[in-house]
Amino acid sequence: MASVVDLIRSNQSIAVLSHIRPDGDAVGATVALTRCLVSLGKTCVGVLTDGIPEVFSYITEPGEILSELPAELDLCIVLDAPDTHRTGQDARIAALGKEGKLAVVDHHPKGNLLAMSAASLHDTAASSTSEIVYGVIVELGGRITPEIATALLTGIFTDTGGFQHPNTTNRTMDIAAELMRRGGRLNLIVQEVFHTKSLPALRLLGIALKRLRLVRQGQCAVSVLSNEEIVEAGATENDLLGIVSSIADLPDIKFSLLLTESSPGIVRGTLRSGGKHHFDVNRMARLLGGGGHVRAAGFMLPASLKIQGETWSLIAPNANNG
Repeated sequence: MASVVDLIRSNQSIAVLSHIRPDGDAVGATVALTRCLVSLGKTCVGVLTDGIPEVFSYITEPGEILSELPAELDLCIVLDAPDTHRTGQDARIAALGKEGKLAVVDHHPKGNLLAMSAASLHDTAASSTSEIVYGVIVELGGRITPEIATALLTGIFTDTGGFQHPNTTNRTMDIAAELMRRGGRLNLIVQEVFHTKSLPALRLLGIALKRLRLVRQGQCAVSVLSNEEIVEAGATENDLLGIVSSIADLPDIKFSLLLTESSPGIVRGTLRSGGKHHFDVNRMARLLGGGGHVRAAGFMLPASLKIQGETWSLIAPNANNG
């Protein structure tokens, strides 16, 4: 940790950046570290290329998080992203790496960002990047306000599936308890993340359930949604994540897969491990050129979806049938 902390201390103009399609860990860690560095007198901005999902708006202020990196920077800290393509700002990140202005803090399996960073803090045993960022803030001597505590607790809570996934350790629970002592609002997080469902999410869940298929001898639940249906419903990224997680709760399912059309000719797959199983969906995603966590991962394929009512097929390039 010393190298990352020393790099932070020796630089003034800093950006904190996390991955595209940000989840609770990406948002929570970014908001928490940015606020900490500002409180320590740094000129610091948080950056999320795809913006803040509405479900996590309770931990941010309007305009607090940017979508582009500032033109002038002493240091960019990339959180929760193992590869440059996950940042959404590949060329800029590669340039900062060559200039020695890049640090990485992450808990995913190693990607290309670690090799180009001037300093890194990489711990795959951590439940989340927010758990690691907590340690960075403590090492920096930063004050953990109730707002920072809630942001970090959001990251830990979401990446552990509400403390239900096997990545939840004694240290995870100790940190969560400390964050609650510092004013972290667990009740608010549970309400906003688990118990608040949007109308678009409920509509799309109904469609996805009608098209549900059980494959691999009933071990995998698969469904599809077209881009037209997603746009028409006005659904967000978090709405889609809720759908694939709901499917994964079916009895005896090892994992679930939701296929969506992210753009013409590109199909996105989102994977979740079933509630009672420890199936490694990250391993499957990486075989398809994607990645993620053991229990949550994703990938992209050059393909299209042919959907007719409740029946569907996946069409590969130059193929006549799925």
